[in-house]
Amino acid sequence: MDKGNQAGGGNTLAVLGNVEKSGSQDDSYEYKSLRCECEVTTDDGGEAWIVIGSDSGFEGLTRLYYTNIRVTFVPS
Repeated sequence: MDKGNQAGGGNTLAVLGNVEKSGSQDDSYEYKSLRCECEVTTDDGGEAWIVIGSDSGFEGLTRLYYTNIRVTFVPS
């Protein structure tokens, strides 16, 4: 899969946004809501893969907690 690099998506994976904290640099957590509307094509069996991940250029410890992931398919 071509995921691209950090903030730039690739041919097969899209970038949803930036998870950088917008406030103070303390140890607290900040909720982020990201959304993407993408057109996908299933394989011959009607199957599609969903890939969730992260890519970072930050050279230090990063903790991400995914609390809710929702995927909706709407036939065209």
